[in-house]
Amino acid sequence: MSEKNNLNENMLSEKEKALAGLPYSGFSEELINDRVGKDVEIEPPFYCDYGYNIHIGDNFFCNFNCTILDCNKVEIGDRVLFGPNVSLYPVSHPIQPEERVNGPELAFPIKIGNDWKKTLLFPTPHEILNNNDYFRY
Repeated sequence: MSEKNNLNENMLSEKEKALAGLPYSGFSEELINDRVGKDVEIEPPFYCDYGYNIHIGDNFFCNFNCTILDCNKVEIGDRVLFGPNVSLYPVSHPIQPEERVNGPELAFPIKIGNDWKKTLLFPTPHEILNNNDYFRY
């Protein structure tokens, strides 16, 4: 690699390097801070499709065995608590068998407001859950 390319890479942020397909630090605060708030705790195991479409507010706790299929944006507000086995599925498939057989998928955003306390949450695609709700299924 030429000295000029090295200099250009050194001027890029870690996020810019990642998006350009260059070596980058996966532990860079820049890659985390634009999507994850302060005081976030996630108990393993945690599963997601991409991770990039998940945006989490401040003071978030997620108990064991959470699954987020983030094919579209998933926004989680501040002071949200997830119990075990919470699953967020913004992805869907066509209802008509003729369309479904061709394999296309659909994905719509899910937005969860502030001050949520949930166990066994399964919102549907394109759902907006308002602030200050408590559900136990």
